This record gives sequence, C-alpha cells and structure tokens, in this order.
Amino acid sequence: MTTTDQILRSLETLEALYLLLKSFQAHGVRLSMIRATFLAFSKNEQEELLQELVKEIKDIRAQAAAIAEDGEYRDLLATARKQSGRSYLSKLFIDSRLFSHYERVFIRWPHIKPHALVVFDATTMEDLMYVLEVEGSLFNDIRLLLAKSKEAHKGIENFRDRAPEDQKNLQTYLRTVVTTVFHFIEAYLNGLAYDCFQLYHGQLDIEDHDLLGEWDSDRNRTRYVPFNKKLFRYPVVVASVEDKRIDLSGCKAAHLLATDGKRVRDALTHPSYYIDPRRGLQEKLHFVTGINLLLAEQIFEAAKDYVSFIEDSFGRDPKQSTPWLFEEPGS
Repeated sequence: MTTTDQILRSLETLEALYLLLKSFQAHGVRLSMIRATFLAFSKNEQEELLQELVKEIKDIRAQAAAIAEDGEYRDLLATARKQSGRSYLSKLFIDSRLFSHYERVFIRWPHIKPHALVVFDATTMEDLMYVLEVEGSLFNDIRLLLAKSKEAHKGIENFRDRAPEDQKNLQTYLRTVVTTVFHFIEAYLNGLAYDCFQLYHGQLDIEDHDLLGEWDSDRNRTRYVPFNKKLFRYPVVVASVEDKRIDLSGCKAAHLLATDGKRVRDALTHPSYYIDPRRGLQEKLHFVTGINLLLAEQIFEAAKDYVSFIEDSFGRDPKQSTPWLFEEPGS
C-alpha cells in the first residue's frame, strides 16, 4: 500500500472515529483540508503526515478504549453513508463492539438502558448528541397531548361559543393520551425484557427465557404475553436475575393500570357496541365516548409512578435512568 493510500485510509479512520465519538465538527475542516492538499506535499512531508495521523488514531483509540479494528469503524461509516437518513447503534452494540469508555461522549452513559439507540448522520456528519429511547419519546408525546387536553378543557370552561370545537378536540386528545400511555408502558416493559434477555441469556431458565422473548420453545413459535402479565411479571424476572427483589402487590399504580386503566385502553383498542352481560351496560362505548380529563391524568400519573417504582426497586436513580420523567415540557 502506498503512502497516499495509507493517508487516505487513516483519514477515513479518523472520520469514522470522530463521527462515532460525536466530535467530527471540531476536526472535520482540518481533515478536509488535509485531503485537499496532501498530494502536493513532498514525500518526506507525506510520511510525516502519515505518522501524525497514525498517532492521532492511536490516541483517540486509547482515550475511548476502542475495541474494534480500524476497519470496522470505516465499514460502519461507509454503510451509514450509503443509506438515506440517519443511522442508529444500540448502547449494547457500542459497549460490546466499539468502545469501553463511551461515557466520555455521554456523561449519563452508565445509566442509559442497553436497548437505547445513539443517533448518527453520516450525510451531514453533524455531532448529534441524541439518544433515542422509544419509551421516552412516547412519554413526551403524552405530555404534549395532555397539555393540548388542558388547553381545550380550559376553552370549554371559559368560552361558551368555542365549547363544541373544544369538546371535540378534548375527546380526541384524551383518547390519544390513554392509548399512548399504554404504548409507553409496553415500550418500557419490552425494553426491560430485551435488556435482560440480551445481558443474562445464559442465566435464564427456559420459562423466563420464553416469557421475556415472547416465545414458545416447545412449539418453536411466537407466544405473545398479555399486558398484565408483563406489568407484574417482567420486573420480577429482571430483578431476580440481578439478585434483587421486587414486590408489586402493594403498588397502587400497577393495579390501577391493570384494572381501570386497562379497561379504558381495551375499549379504545377494541371498541365494541356489545353490552357487558355482567353489568348490563355498553361499557366499552361508555369509555370511548365519556373519557374525561381527570381519568386521563390519573392513568398518566399511574404510569409515571409505576416506572419510578420499578427503577427505584432496581436500585437505579430514575432521574438518571429515566430522565424524561422529570423534564419540563418543552425542554
């Protein structure tokens, strides 16, 4: 390989490392200038440049405790450049395949869940300081919808001529709030299951293995787990494998979600005009048409309390592991 080829390869390695380590913008102009000018250098100057680039790569690798070979970083960059839009790498992948000290990039890194995705843009090479946690995104959706609900509710109280429009909007927001709360809780629970499954796969007995993976090993096919079973069982399995204990029997938030909350959610997810034979009422229709702000807020608060309870029980700091629970709207 010629000196020119080695310089180009070193530049590609540095571009990949800086992108992955969220520091490309501090070095991109310099690297581009080197690309544009180094061919005019003398042979000795090119050799000196190559030594400098090799040392720079070595220093970066040491600081971030790089795990992979240089070629893997270049391959990741090349793959990301071929696809449209942004790219995503999980914390689990970064920790196990790329870097041992990624807390140099994100201070909160030790508290971030393994399933969380770090976002990259190989088109703009922008240093996106953004970690995608689906449950966090859904939680923020709920906060926005609740704010809209309160705005519409205030319109009903204060402006009689706007009441019909606000009433219609209010019901739209409230229905979406409740369904999104359950999407949020399911995303949170499935994240717990995924992380436990990936980290402790070899320590799980077959029953817990299948529970967390929603799988039937005997029949070799998918076996979906009911929501309430996830709600009460997933945290217990995760706690057990981490040598902790969790008791949800007295968790009011869990029981509210499993009963009143789930009844509203089921009515919205599976709407029906049939009469409940036990109550003699069109109960699902009542929930679809009669949901109110107070009930939606109670379900939302129960979801917040449930997640905080679980994180506390695991010995985590919820403000670090689930910071979106505490962020102010619009932050």
